[in-house]
Amino acid sequence: KLVLVGDPDQLQPIEAGAAFRAITDRIGYAELGTIYRQREEWMRVASLDLARGQVAEALSAYRGHGRVLGSELKAEAIASLIEDWNLEYDLEKSTLILAHLRRDVRTLNVMAREKLVERGLVGAGHAFRTEDGVRHFDAGDQIVFLRNETSLGVKNGMIGRVVEAADNRIVAEIGEG
Repeated sequence: KLVLVGDPDQLQPIEAGAAFRAITDRIGYAELGTIYRQREEWMRVASLDLARGQVAEALSAYRGHGRVLGSELKAEAIASLIEDWNLEYDLEKSTLILAHLRRDVRTLNVMAREKLVERGLVGAGHAFRTEDGVRHFDAGDQIVFLRNETSLGVKNGMIGRVVEAADNRIVAEIGEG
């Protein structure tokens, strides 16, 4: 028995492809019809709107429930985002802040780390030269590996937590130890 899971409406490959769509066209498919991730009915409806390309309706629902925030200036939006993140920050939970530009990612990382230092959750750290310039790391910081390095057992995109930082040395834990 072969079970394939996918979405034939996702962006298709540039070269030859679309095998999943071809299979579903030829032999049929079963479709999930119940949304489980969103607990509130309005969120389920908004998710269906997004899936059907009705973005304005979905955004309207989120805006109507106070879930879309905006600022006139980018600097205000960034400051507000970091303040909200800082209020909700919980070491035991995973939080993700996304940005479109690398320079914005850098700014958000620096500002978020400053909040962690202010709260005493991480120390000022040691300076390290990275591809992104000089960065400070200390025990408790999270790091993202940006390339595969088999000698270290890490792959691009893996997240580690700094266990120890000293001059020219970082010890990081990946996953559950």
